[in-house]
Amino acid sequence: MSSLPPAQGPDESPSDEQWEAFLRDAMAGGGAGAPKEASARDRLAAARVRRPR
Repeated sequence: MSSLPPAQGPDESPSDEQWEAFLRDAMAGGGAGAPKEASARDRLAAARVRRPR
């Protein structure tokens, strides 16, 4: 996470320093990736396991 303060106001664009920090973090793989959704096959198999007998 960047140590630079956030931009002030809703319409203000990020400063050059904030943009450079963002690009450095993105290139370094910083931050969590998007969660992976289970496939339809996996969801059906999990539903079968949870189903009461």
